[in-house]
Amino acid sequence: MRGIVLLCCGLMFLTTACARTIYQPEQMSGYVQDEERTVTSSDRDITIDYDGGDLVTVSLDDRTLDQPQKRRLKQFKQCWTVVHGPQNPNPIEAIFGIVELPFAILEVLLGGGPSPGCRNTRTEWADWENYGPATPAINEPIANVAVKFEIEGTGFSKMLETNECGLAAVDLVQALGGIDKGARGVTLAVKAWTGGGEYIAKLDVSGSKLFERLGNNYQEGSQSEADIAATLKSGCKDLAADVATRKYENAKQTVATLVPGIIHDNSGSYMCPFTQDGTLADWTDMIISAKIGETAGSVVGTAAGAYAGKEIADRAFDNVPFGGLLGGIVGGAVGNKVGKEVGKNLGLEAAGGMENIRKTSDLSFNSLDQMARYMYLQHSGGEHYQEALNAAIAIYPEFQGSYDNTAAGLSVSQKSQFRDATSLLSND
Repeated sequence: MRGIVLLCCGLMFLTTACARTIYQPEQMSGYVQDEERTVTSSDRDITIDYDGGDLVTVSLDDRTLDQPQKRRLKQFKQCWTVVHGPQNPNPIEAIFGIVELPFAILEVLLGGGPSPGCRNTRTEWADWENYGPATPAINEPIANVAVKFEIEGTGFSKMLETNECGLAAVDLVQALGGIDKGARGVTLAVKAWTGGGEYIAKLDVSGSKLFERLGNNYQEGSQSEADIAATLKSGCKDLAADVATRKYENAKQTVATLVPGIIHDNSGSYMCPFTQDGTLADWTDMIISAKIGETAGSVVGTAAGAYAGKEIADRAFDNVPFGGLLGGIVGGAVGNKVGKEVGKNLGLEAAGGMENIRKTSDLSFNSLDQMARYMYLQHSGGEHYQEALNAAIAIYPEFQGSYDNTAAGLSVSQKSQFRDATSLLSND
């Protein structure tokens, strides 16, 4: 019995003396990737416009707002450290440590043993967050909606209908007729019913200069319905011009946000295979006609380069043991690089050289990533898109990687927004 006790005590001593692995709480170690989207919100807006004259005008609009949002895929890691010496003064924990002892001894014998380190455990998407400014609201007028003008506390009430640009108006001279000039707190309320909801706007008109003109002859100077309609029609032209201006500015902002750095000439570092009017550049047509774009940098380019690389590597490793295997490995690496150069040279020759490429281009970029964004958002899915993409890769072999990485992060909604914006800008 005494021997068993001594053995247990010895094991407990060894257990507490051996190195132990301590696991740390899970910690976030970084971000894997970002994801973007645009959330569009809409609302109806009723606005009273009064400049102190005879007319009070109300406008009814659909208001939209595009808010860019971003979220990140967070990466969490669990790490552990190794400590030495007595770490378990608690006898119960030491007893459980006896079970771990054989495995610890086995790890030591095998040359292993506990060691500090970290491992990936999981990833998790963060919540969506707004970033950057929201696209300014574009108000679309709502026509043919019933609008009620009413002076609270009086008998004045008038039902009208918004015109083609969402406007309606009343003559305050008529609306305030018979009201004491000294009255205060006189409010004009405007109500509209549309889209299943009631929209209300109010204006305190008791402080207007009209009160100075009101009295027994309050009808003097009031406008007829025809006069008001003519005034609103003129206002529609101004409103339409304002809406067009805001749409144009919003379109420019959308383009600049989604594809920064578009250069509308050939002064950039990289020439776009498309022109500003959406057709293929002359040099792109030349590469397509020569059928270089179908293979350069991929089939013919890589194959030719791989063959050349293999030949070089085979000769270099002729007298080396396992030289054939090493030659194949090295040849593949060399071949990939040589293949890209072969493809680029073939493309340049077919396009008439870089001077001709620049001369026949009117759209360029200083970044291949920017050009990739533009081509995907503006032209992907088009009839000659793949051919143009192949032509660009033939001239700029590294464009393949930029395009693959960039296109994967763009959404269908972004493509739609970009094309709507560029279409509006091109029709200006």
